[in-house]
Amino acid sequence: MQRQTFYLICDESGAKGYSNKSEEGIDSLGLVVGLIALPAQIDKLRRYCHMIYVKYLQDGTNKFHITDLPPENQNNLRNDVCNFIIHNNFRLVYSSVLKQGMHQQYKNVKSLHEKIIMREKENGYGINMSDPKENMLQYLYCDAIFRFFAAIIDNFQKDGNFNAIIYSDMLDDKLLDDIKNGIKEVLEYDSYSKNTVEVRRYNYQSKCVEKAKGSIEFNVDIPESLNAKEFNNITFGFQIDESLAILPDVIANSLLYFAKRKLKIDLNLPMNSRELISDYPLEEYFVSLSSQDDFDFLGNLYHLQ
Repeated sequence: MQRQTFYLICDESGAKGYSNKSEEGIDSLGLVVGLIALPAQIDKLRRYCHMIYVKYLQDGTNKFHITDLPPENQNNLRNDVCNFIIHNNFRLVYSSVLKQGMHQQYKNVKSLHEKIIMREKENGYGINMSDPKENMLQYLYCDAIFRFFAAIIDNFQKDGNFNAIIYSDMLDDKLLDDIKNGIKEVLEYDSYSKNTVEVRRYNYQSKCVEKAKGSIEFNVDIPESLNAKEFNNITFGFQIDESLAILPDVIANSLLYFAKRKLKIDLNLPMNSRELISDYPLEEYFVSLSSQDDFDFLGNLYHLQ
């Protein structure tokens, strides 16, 4: 039986950078939006994007961002894309994070590393630990893609046996490799092999470098709906397609503006939740929000890598 292919078309908006840098308030919000499509819908999406370029661009190019347009055309384009999503009943995913939250997590992990280094030094060993900084865009893209996987498992392919193609705007090579590696580590997760880690440490007394093993306990429960490790059957690939990216670009831009207004009233609203996007015009079309167990499982695995 031929494996079915599902598509995610995604783009980002808002804050970027690494978690080792602090940024306060709602301006530290970044997000990625993805549109889920079936193989039979890709040609329709391409035709619609071509229509957008013909309607809103006069220079014959096939790439632009909504912010490149005059305010009146931006509003018209938002309405056009929203109506298209609603009329065709497309499903969406989104991932959001406040950079200040990532920075706090960075400081927590950095502090833990320093305590481990100090403890080892007191025991006569010297070890190095890499800087735990995270790329905000890597986090957001991986997070959105895991939500996409969970949506497919929940609604289309219960056994997780499918191909996934992720379309995006141009990404630099290092970021793309980091995203791929982050996803691969989760899809190849093996609870047995992840119980031990090996480190190299310098023995001050013998003046030799030694290898040492330690055990780690992973508190991640596989939800029954995933039927053990069926997510291991997923295969995925990336394709750069700047022409399709206008759809998530429009949604990401408007969702960022909407979410910032909500956070201005209550900065404690949970990320990736329905509360953050309640009353947004496309709210009901978003799936795999943080209250769903299948996503929480995949997301937790990512943070354990």
